[in-house]
Amino acid sequence: MDGTRNERARARAQHLLAQIAPLLDDAEVQRLRELSMDCIREAERIEEGVTTVESSEQITTRLDAVARDFFARALHEMNQQNGRRPPRSKVAVNGHRKGRARAWLVDGTS
Repeated sequence: MDGTRNERARARAQHLLAQIAPLLDDAEVQRLRELSMDCIREAERIEEGVTTVESSEQITTRLDAVARDFFARALHEMNQQNGRRPPRSKVAVNGHRKGRARAWLVDGTS
């Protein structure tokens, strides 16, 4: 009995999938494949012309700046929605105010 239930569920799922995303005809699949290969070739051609490679440290620094900006904006919007002023914060580095290590945000109320 369990096998019949699974077969019905599988058939129903396949039917729903066929309605949501019908299979493309062969000509359309071939056209999309050629288009994707053209895009890949173009990307490889452009990549060959690039001579400067950014160091992972530069990339990490930029990503950190983007993340800080994102979270600062998110906190600002959240505080505006709640009608509160953001808490005063300071950056602590491994529990100390100075040093070269990972920094994390410490709530100014503690």
